[in-house]
Amino acid sequence: MGEPGYLISREEWVMVTVTSKNVRDTVGNPTGWIDMRFYYNGVPAYVRSDYGDERTFDSNLLYIGANNKNNSRFNGDLDDLRIYNYALSHEEVTDLYQRESTGVAEDLFSEITTLIIPSGELSTEVILKALDDESYEGDEVLSLGIDTTDYGKVSAYDINLLIIDYDDAPEVSISAEKEYIGEVEGFNTNKITATLTNPVSQTVKVPLVITGDADTLDYVISSSVISIDPGELEGYVTITSVADSTREGNEKMIIRTVDVKNASDTVKQVLSVIITEDVCDFIDTDLSGNVFEDLTLYNICTPYTIIGDLIVANGATLTIEPGVEIEFEGPHMIEVIDGGKLIAKGTEQDSITISGIACGGIDIRTPGSEIQY
Repeated sequence: MGEPGYLISREEWVMVTVTSKNVRDTVGNPTGWIDMRFYYNGVPAYVRSDYGDERTFDSNLLYIGANNKNNSRFNGDLDDLRIYNYALSHEEVTDLYQRESTGVAEDLFSEITTLIIPSGELSTEVILKALDDESYEGDEVLSLGIDTTDYGKVSAYDINLLIIDYDDAPEVSISAEKEYIGEVEGFNTNKITATLTNPVSQTVKVPLVITGDADTLDYVISSSVISIDPGELEGYVTITSVADSTREGNEKMIIRTVDVKNASDTVKQVLSVIITEDVCDFIDTDLSGNVFEDLTLYNICTPYTIIGDLIVANGATLTIEPGVEIEFEGPHMIEVIDGGKLIAKGTEQDSITISGIACGGIDIRTPGSEIQY
């Protein structure tokens, strides 16, 4: 394949590795030959054998990028230089290139399953580092043992290492999407979410217990256990109310967590969700002030009263359903600014009605709104 220098392209970063190893006979005596191997980006490029004295390091200067002090200097940049006290194997060179070329940090080592004791030596070593994955796993035991060996006897001696996890054990909390569930379509579902303070490497199970005066015939829950997948922070279940013809009034569901797995629930929480037959009891129909989150005026809760200036801003959308009636109580106005939008799309059969004495009307200053009927 030629000398490795011929393979290097200009204006391109490459990793060149050269190993030099004294060749010994079967009993460990030097043969006088030196095995030189060249690698280009982790791939074997050139092999050369020289005959001469066994190579050693002494007090003489070691020239890097040059043949000697004045001759054959390397014309280029050296970004990273490493000198090992043994000849790297082909596998080690390939592994080194893969880690460097993919940008893996220097202190992150890929899997090593074989230890190499250089010829003439009695020991070798590797560095084992625990990685901070910011995910709680608890303390773990790593067991190391010898499987097979070349030119040696296998010892039955194993070692156990304790990997201590300093990440905080996650706390779990639960929350409801809203405080009520209606028996009418569009209001009959509620999401119960379990949230962790930090991720964990195992699936977190959050069993739920529901009590209160709501009967199990009044609702359906998608699961009695909230599961949070490894590495995630949230999981949820959905509660759906069941409509019936019996007038029961408001009924309360009390939701608790019990026997949480792989997380802590030391801060006990209780949620209350009301199953109601009149969702308008939970929807404010007297409106004024700032609307910085999406807001819908529902037909089933009409009429709505504007009791002060209503400002839709901060990218929020005010949606008015067909058939809604809006009454201005005084000289107030609806103002749409700062990325806000007004979507008021009635129909010829179900129009949106706006009334009031001396009202300020509707002032839209940003694009994107839709108004009809």
